[in-house]
Amino acid sequence: MGNGRTIEAGDVQYMSAGRGVLHSEFNPSAEERVHFLQIWLLPNESGGAPLYAEKAPWVAIFPGVAISLAVFGFNLLGDSLRDALDPKLRGRS
Repeated sequence: MGNGRTIEAGDVQYMSAGRGVLHSEFNPSAEERVHFLQIWLLPNESGGAPLYAEKAPWVAIFPGVAISLAVFGFNLLGDSLRDALDPKLRGRS
């Protein structure tokens, strides 16, 4: 690909190195510290085509918030059903 990019604060980047791609990270600033989260997933097959994409932060944040709210909602539903249907808990307030 022959590309170089600087990821700004709040940006989200997706990359698959694929075959023949060299990947590295470095902090271009001598004064500012860098904080980032990096997750590596190993593909099922090696030698795939390289991929690269950058997204606005809301593209990654919105689905995460939606999934968190769904999990929280199902947790509340499960607790309510347990409280209503568990014979060991009947008669307690």
